[in-house]
Amino acid sequence: MNKMIQTVQRISATLGMAAALGIASSAAQAATPHTWDFGSGAGGNGSYPSDDRRYVSSEGLEVAISGWYGRDTSSSTLTESTALRHWGGGLGLDRNNNDEHTVDNNGRDELIAFVFDEAVSLTEMKFGWYENDSDATILYQTDASAGFSGLGGTSISGLTSNGYSLLGNLIDPGTSTSSIPGDLDAPAPATPVYSKVWLVGAYLQGVTGNSSGYAGAFDSFKIKTLVAQRMPGTSVPLPATLALLGLGMMAMRRRAV
Repeated sequence: MNKMIQTVQRISATLGMAAALGIASSAAQAATPHTWDFGSGAGGNGSYPSDDRRYVSSEGLEVAISGWYGRDTSSSTLTESTALRHWGGGLGLDRNNNDEHTVDNNGRDELIAFVFDEAVSLTEMKFGWYENDSDATILYQTDASAGFSGLGGTSISGLTSNGYSLLGNLIDPGTSTSSIPGDLDAPAPATPVYSKVWLVGAYLQGVTGNSSGYAGAFDSFKIKTLVAQRMPGTSVPLPATLALLGLGMMAMRRRAV
């Protein structure tokens, strides 16, 4: 009987160590920043589902990207662009092959949707090229676990009443690296915001209003890099726990016999 008790104690200690290691491993993975480079040589894979693109981060996390455009009015709904591309300066839209290959708000208001395989928090963004101003609006899908069904049928001014929340605006960052949310014009949230879907657009007046801080020439930029953090995990993966439990039960059986 004493041997069996000792065996149970050893199994409990083993499971405890495994849980601690699992939590530490999960925390380490969550703390590792994921970086996407959308410039020259970016490894984007097209045709998802139409002209969208998929990119894999430096740490192996995938993001699907699509471009959208509309007007900052309640009567204009967003349309998916078939001209999402990456150039040396980064991601942009080349609608009708006659604009600046950028995300801009000249004539149409353009934005890019980033759909991650899991909920992440944006921490940095950098534009590789810009013209005139580079003011940008950043939104996220309020339900962190929800999938992405596109933006068609939604107006720019209606985004915040159709599942999206405004994180804030960047005021003309140029090509310097922007801290998110530190460099936004809104107070940083008390805790990091996590979501599977993030939207980055040239300043969207329909979402944020006409602020004097954004007056001037139209905004036009290419998104060069993006950095995000995974949502922290706190539990040991179930298969690993069951495997350890099975080994422990086998050990108990042998000692009992």
